[in-house]
Amino acid sequence: MRRIFQKREERLRCISCGKEATIEAFCDDCWLKNKTLFQIEDFEIKVCRKCGKILDNRIGKYDLNDDFIKQIAINKIKTNNKIVEKEAFVRKIGNRYSVTIICKGFIFPCKKQKEENKNIFIKIRETLCELCRKISSEQYDAIIQIRTNKRLPIKRMRPDKIERVKEGLNLYFLYRDKAQKALKLLREFKIKRSFKLIGEKDTKRIYREYYSVKDYEPRNSRSRGEDKSSKRRRSAWNR
Repeated sequence: MRRIFQKREERLRCISCGKEATIEAFCDDCWLKNKTLFQIEDFEIKVCRKCGKILDNRIGKYDLNDDFIKQIAINKIKTNNKIVEKEAFVRKIGNRYSVTIICKGFIFPCKKQKEENKNIFIKIRETLCELCRKISSEQYDAIIQIRTNKRLPIKRMRPDKIERVKEGLNLYFLYRDKAQKALKLLREFKIKRSFKLIGEKDTKRIYREYYSVKDYEPRNSRSRGEDKSSKRRRSAWNR
């Protein structure tokens, strides 16, 4: 009986340090040494050098300060474990940031808390956002050509550029959908659409839309024109 009891007692010892085994022949400390609480890797942040916008649809425009870097680094943490505390320390080195992430949490089925820290680098890469690139290269998707003397809600149309010409105004829009919204304010006018090839991108042709906005002809002038055309038709039939 004593030998059997001694064998059972030996099986309950940690095979690494000799302490009492709790999980898979290891004690809590030795078992946690071989487990990772969280994962995080180096990454880069693209920033528009003109407007300062972070090129990430989920982020938007923020100031590149230590608090922002801390938050974005913490958001990059990946884990399936229970994290109860997260902390980050930031240090700027040239065009990148050195960030130390410290996390505390639990890895199932161990009931002992583990503290783990990792160091990563965040590189800041300056580039141009789509809007600033379009503005700098004047890549306008649509132009509304105003050819009327009537007052128009130009401010409400919100064009990206206004050009005065002899015939009237040319309103430039960087995006087609913005031009479409502006055209809804001009329903009382005669609008004619045309296209012009301006280049190619990824083997696809790129066209610019032109909208000519004019006054409708008065009804009297229409009826006179119709009378003249009808007279011509009658004379042709009589022949």
